[in-house]
Amino acid sequence: MRGDLSACAEPLTVWSPHAYELGRTISRHLLLDAGDVRTQLIGFDVPVHRLGADLLLPAHVDVSLPERAVLAAMGIGADLRRPWVLANWSAAWVYLGGAPPERPAVAVPHRARTRGGVTLHQFSLSPADILTIGGCPVMSPSRVAADLLRTGPDDPGVIAALRTLLERGWTQKTVVRERIHEIGPGRNSRRSLEALERL
Repeated sequence: MRGDLSACAEPLTVWSPHAYELGRTISRHLLLDAGDVRTQLIGFDVPVHRLGADLLLPAHVDVSLPERAVLAAMGIGADLRRPWVLANWSAAWVYLGGAPPERPAVAVPHRARTRGGVTLHQFSLSPADILTIGGCPVMSPSRVAADLLRTGPDDPGVIAALRTLLERGWTQKTVVRERIHEIGPGRNSRRSLEALERL
């Protein structure tokens, strides 16, 4: 369903006025999934990407890096909080494009859980781990690569994303290796380093 969806940008004010203004601008491309049969039959005559629970982005709309950051945040909706940082697959989507993740993911300074369809990951982040893109805090490419490797060193999707981050110059193997070491020992740290060396 089309309409004025600029109000969907309102939660972005917790991050920055720039994110809010960019969200209001990009909202003209969005569709609202009203969840009824009429929307299913009439509104989806083009392929769409789901952004969170109820926002849809037509797949043919070309969005820039800052717009992807804002759209990832808009997918979180009213649950968005100031200390959160776009992380994991949401941050990877900001850098790589393609289809957004099924569930928005953020780094939080407290216990990891799910809230309102958003996957929360507890991370200790240094200032170097956070970039501001489109007025939104986004985990840096090297930290994204390290964290994705640690969560799925044998996952073909993780390996493909890491390879693309490296090929496009977003990060380097030596920097990702350093980030894995800085994060410290833990789940899959050895296997992550081995997967990185195989690239």
